[in-house]
Amino acid sequence: MNELKAKCGVDVEVFCFRTLADGLDHFANHTKLLESKLPNYEELKTIAEEERQLPTNLSFSSAPSYPTECPQCKAMNSFTSGAYLNSRHGGLTLQYICQRCGFRFDTGDFFD
Repeated sequence: MNELKAKCGVDVEVFCFRTLADGLDHFANHTKLLESKLPNYEELKTIAEEERQLPTNLSFSSAPSYPTECPQCKAMNSFTSGAYLNSRHGGLTLQYICQRCGFRFDTGDFFD
C-alpha cells in the first residue's frame, strides 16, 4: 500500500479478491479502460473455470522450519504455527512468533 501511495502520489483503494476472474470483473466494471484491453466475457468464464480446478489448499510442506529455541527469551519449543507477515525487507515472509515473548522469527523465505 505504501508503495502504491508513493508511486501514485494520492490515496488509493485496494481491493482483494479470491480469484483473478473476480478481480478482473470488478476492474472492468470500475475503470474507464478500453474494453478491448480487457478479457471479454467468454475469456473471463474460461479463467474462472480454470481457477475452480486449481487446488484450494496451500501446503506449507516446503516451508522453512522454525527454531526449537527462541533467540530472544531462550524458551524451548515456544514457536507454533507460521504466518506470512510484512518483512523488514519490504515483502512478505513466513514468520513464526514465540508464544512466550512475541519474538518474530523471520525465515527469509522466497516471498521476501
